[in-house]
Amino acid sequence: LLEPDLRDDVAAALADAGLPPACLVLEMTESLLIDDTAATLRRLRALKALGVRLAIDDFGTGFSSLGYLERFPVDLLKIDRSFVTRVGVAGTESPLARAILGLGGALGMRVVAE
Repeated sequence: LLEPDLRDDVAAALADAGLPPACLVLEMTESLLIDDTAATLRRLRALKALGVRLAIDDFGTGFSSLGYLERFPVDLLKIDRSFVTRVGVAGTESPLARAILGLGGALGMRVVAE
Protein backbone atom coordinates (compact mmCIF):
# COMPACT_ATOMS: atom_id res chain seq x y z
CA LEU A 1 0.00 0.00 0.00
CA LEU A 2 2.99 2.27 0.25
CA GLU A 3 3.85 1.87 -3.44
CA PRO A 4 2.27 4.48 -5.74
CA ASP A 5 2.19 1.99 -8.67
CA LEU A 6 0.45 -0.78 -6.72
CA ARG A 7 -2.69 -0.77 -8.86
CA ASP A 8 -0.70 -1.02 -12.10
CA ASP A 9 1.50 -3.78 -10.67
CA VAL A 10 -1.55 -5.79 -9.59
CA ALA A 11 -3.25 -5.25 -12.95
CA ALA A 12 -0.12 -6.46 -14.77
CA ALA A 13 0.18 -9.53 -12.53
CA LEU A 14 -3.48 -10.40 -13.11
CA ALA A 15 -3.04 -10.03 -16.87
CA ASP A 16 0.13 -12.16 -16.84
CA ALA A 17 -1.65 -14.88 -14.86
CA GLY A 18 -4.88 -14.64 -16.87
CA LEU A 19 -6.76 -14.28 -13.60
CA PRO A 20 -10.00 -12.29 -13.33
CA PRO A 21 -9.62 -9.51 -10.71
CA ALA A 22 -12.58 -10.79 -8.67
CA CYS A 23 -10.64 -14.00 -7.98
CA LEU A 24 -7.90 -12.10 -6.16
CA VAL A 25 -8.18 -11.19 -2.49
CA LEU A 26 -5.45 -8.92 -1.18
CA GLU A 27 -4.96 -9.09 2.57
CA MET A 28 -3.64 -6.33 4.79
CA THR A 29 -3.28 -5.85 8.51
CA GLU A 30 -5.10 -3.14 10.41
CA SER A 31 -1.84 -1.31 11.06
CA LEU A 32 -1.38 -0.66 7.32
CA LEU A 33 -4.63 1.30 7.28
CA ILE A 34 -3.27 3.79 9.79
CA ASP A 35 -0.26 4.96 7.77
CA ASP A 36 -0.81 7.83 5.32
CA THR A 37 -4.56 7.35 5.20
CA ALA A 38 -5.32 9.67 2.25
CA ALA A 39 -2.86 7.87 -0.04
CA THR A 40 -3.90 4.48 1.33
CA LEU A 41 -7.55 5.22 0.68
CA ARG A 42 -6.76 6.26 -2.93
CA ARG A 43 -4.80 3.07 -3.55
CA LEU A 44 -7.48 0.85 -2.02
CA ARG A 45 -10.17 2.53 -4.12
CA ALA A 46 -8.05 2.04 -7.23
CA LEU A 47 -7.70 -1.67 -6.43
CA LYS A 48 -11.47 -1.94 -5.85
CA ALA A 49 -12.11 -0.19 -9.16
CA LEU A 50 -9.90 -2.82 -10.76
CA GLY A 51 -12.23 -5.47 -9.31
CA VAL A 52 -9.91 -6.91 -6.66
CA ARG A 53 -11.36 -7.85 -3.27
CA LEU A 54 -9.74 -6.58 -0.06
CA ALA A 55 -9.43 -8.24 3.33
CA ILE A 56 -8.22 -7.18 6.76
CA ASP A 57 -6.17 -10.03 8.20
CA ASP A 58 -5.80 -10.78 11.92
CA PHE A 59 -8.68 -8.43 12.71
CA GLY A 60 -8.82 -7.43 16.34
CA THR A 61 -5.16 -7.96 17.22
CA GLY A 62 -3.64 -4.66 16.15
CA PHE A 63 -4.32 -1.04 16.80
CA SER A 64 -7.69 -0.46 15.24
CA SER A 65 -10.19 2.27 14.74
CA LEU A 66 -13.66 1.08 13.91
CA GLY A 67 -14.07 4.19 11.78
CA TYR A 68 -11.64 2.70 9.27
CA LEU A 69 -14.06 -0.12 8.58
CA GLU A 70 -16.61 2.31 7.20
CA ARG A 71 -14.06 4.51 5.47
CA PHE A 72 -11.99 1.94 3.62
CA PRO A 73 -13.47 -0.28 0.86
CA VAL A 74 -12.92 -3.62 2.58
CA ASP A 75 -14.83 -6.76 1.58
CA LEU A 76 -13.68 -9.27 4.18
CA LEU A 77 -12.65 -9.42 7.84
CA LYS A 78 -10.48 -12.32 8.95
CA ILE A 79 -10.90 -12.99 12.66
CA ASP A 80 -7.58 -13.79 14.26
CA ARG A 81 -7.09 -17.38 15.34
CA SER A 82 -6.58 -16.33 18.97
CA PHE A 83 -10.28 -15.41 19.18
CA VAL A 84 -11.58 -18.75 17.90
CA THR A 85 -9.21 -21.51 18.99
CA ARG A 86 -11.40 -22.58 21.93
CA VAL A 87 -14.78 -22.14 20.25
CA GLY A 88 -16.75 -25.36 20.58
CA VAL A 89 -14.41 -26.86 23.18
CA ALA A 90 -16.53 -27.93 26.15
CA GLY A 91 -19.32 -25.59 25.08
CA THR A 92 -17.19 -22.43 24.99
CA GLU A 93 -17.73 -19.55 22.63
CA SER A 94 -15.94 -16.30 21.90
CA PRO A 95 -17.83 -13.09 22.64
CA LEU A 96 -15.25 -11.18 20.58
CA ALA A 97 -15.69 -13.44 17.57
CA ARG A 98 -19.47 -13.04 17.88
CA ALA A 99 -19.06 -9.24 18.05
CA ILE A 100 -16.80 -9.20 14.98
CA LEU A 101 -19.32 -11.34 13.09
CA GLY A 102 -22.06 -8.85 13.96
CA LEU A 103 -19.90 -5.87 13.04
CA GLY A 104 -18.90 -7.34 9.70
CA GLY A 105 -22.47 -8.29 8.91
CA ALA A 106 -23.74 -4.82 9.76
CA LEU A 107 -21.17 -3.34 7.38
CA GLY A 108 -21.94 -5.80 4.58
CA MET A 109 -18.60 -7.59 4.88
CA ARG A 110 -17.91 -11.30 4.81
CA VAL A 111 -16.24 -12.60 7.95
CA VAL A 112 -14.01 -15.67 8.19
CA ALA A 113 -12.06 -17.19 11.06
CA GLU A 114 -8.48 -18.34 10.70
